[in-house]
Amino acid sequence: MNPMKSSISQWLHDATAFLKKMVLRPGEFWNEVADHPGDDTMHLTFRYLMPLAAVPAVAHLIGWGIVGRTYRTWGMVTTVRDWSKAFSNGFSTFLAAVITVWVTAFLADRLAGSFRSERNFIQSFRLIVYAMTPVLLGGIFNLIPSIAMIGSVVALFSVVLLYTGIPLMKRTHEESRTSYLLVVLVLLLVCYNVSHLVLKGLFDLIFSVHSVASV
Repeated sequence: MNPMKSSISQWLHDATAFLKKMVLRPGEFWNEVADHPGDDTMHLTFRYLMPLAAVPAVAHLIGWGIVGRTYRTWGMVTTVRDWSKAFSNGFSTFLAAVITVWVTAFLADRLAGSFRSERNFIQSFRLIVYAMTPVLLGGIFNLIPSIAMIGSVVALFSVVLLYTGIPLMKRTHEESRTSYLLVVLVLLLVCYNVSHLVLKGLFDLIFSVHSVASV
């Protein structure tokens, strides 16, 4: 058997098993993660977070640049493709995801003591980066812009992962579990939306200027 095909097959098998456990047995998943400290933050960033963040980024490029969005107006069907929007959405989504994980992990860790939780940045980072998995994988629906909102439904599973992961990763007392969860969710939403808004505005400006200059 081709060694390359064998390694790809093994990687797909391991990734599928990893995601299946995360979705079907989140408690067991977090127990294993908590008991095996494993990778540090930089390793997780380059080997897990960035490849994962590339999923919605590439989906935006294909979705807006090649597939396009279909609009129906007065019985007419129009498909709009926009490479400037594709690149702007792609780059801003990728960078916003990376920034969000780092900033949220830092702030969640700083606030841990206020919610009877353990201060440990590496564990905070691992909690956030794994909890962001459904959000980023859900971004694959941007391949077809008209159904991109389905990704938001998939992203809701992140709440389940955070709820089951907080007491194990942060040693949070049960009475503080819900309040800490809500704070982490607010941090995630604010960090992502603010960073994405700023980056998208910047990239929109860059690509619009480039488009005008190339005309």
